[in-house]
Amino acid sequence: MPEEQQKNWFMRHKFLTTFLVLVVLCIAIGSSGPSTSKSEPTVSSGDSKKVEVKQPVVKQEEPAMKVTAKEVAAKYKENEVAGDQMYKGKKLEISGNIYSIDSSYDDSVIVRLNGSEMFYSVDCHLDDSEKSKAAQLKKGSDIVLLCTSDGEVAGSPSMIDCTVSDGSKRQEAAIVDTTTVNPGVSKENCDSIKTGMTTEKVKTFLGEPKSTTETDAGGVGKMEMYHFQESSLKLQACSVIFLNGKVQSKSWTDL
Repeated sequence: MPEEQQKNWFMRHKFLTTFLVLVVLCIAIGSSGPSTSKSEPTVSSGDSKKVEVKQPVVKQEEPAMKVTAKEVAAKYKENEVAGDQMYKGKKLEISGNIYSIDSSYDDSVIVRLNGSEMFYSVDCHLDDSEKSKAAQLKKGSDIVLLCTSDGEVAGSPSMIDCTVSDGSKRQEAAIVDTTTVNPGVSKENCDSIKTGMTTEKVKTFLGEPKSTTETDAGGVGKMEMYHFQESSLKLQACSVIFLNGKVQSKSWTDL
């Protein structure tokens, strides 16, 4: 189409030309406008939160309370409520002299330790794993047990889940060496007498007794009292009580 004719055509169709120009402008503006799509925010590795892993708290077991059978028996004899508050449910390392080794109705082993008074014992129920050791125990010997206190049962302090401690061997080794003892009736030698000693070992400290008394302890065994005194003129004396040949108690007199 000749150029002159094209100009005339646009002049004759002004409305259509204006409309086309507007359409082109709208398309151009739309394509150049800001993008409406939202980009996902990025998180740098430096902004990430550190995850703390908490280690499980391991509760440490409390060490066993070291006591003697006579201490436990005396506390319960005085006041059972006070005895429970002090011992019940706690782990005890209890030492004492064996009064008897018995089998219960269910074939479990009960080691009875001499208490604070005659015929008042601390009953220690051994764990089943200790039966072989129980067969080697002897009345009158000293022992150390690891137990859990069960309070007072049937009139006697009771221990459960007991095992024989290595302290039993250490206690035997701790008995005084008599090779350096100067025998004779003195307070020092009397104080050296330990529970569980034999009559012969006591004599190495105190010499021969001035007098002895023997009684039957009602089915428990033989009870003896040795009275050591150098002469009637001296008022210093040491008295030792034995049960089945082992020391149960001693006393010093200085008048």
